[in-house]
Amino acid sequence: MIAKIFAEILDELDRADAKHPPMAEKVEGFYTLKCEVTELEREIHRQNFDEADARKEAIQVGAMAVKLLRDCLGGCHGA
Repeated sequence: MIAKIFAEILDELDRADAKHPPMAEKVEGFYTLKCEVTELEREIHRQNFDEADARKEAIQVGAMAVKLLRDCLGGCHGA
């Protein structure tokens, strides 16, 4: 189960990388991650909660956390 989740996170990271350049600064990365967490929070609190939608948002949170770690917290490109 965990391997499947990590595979989904990596697939989402690949999609994000194809659409967006590497995060240039840790502040950019933080706010991108915060935005994804806010979207997940909205899904969790929706009156008509949909587990699939919440799961999709949680996968996006994971992908943005990995992107932040990879792009900025191991040596930022712009810092």
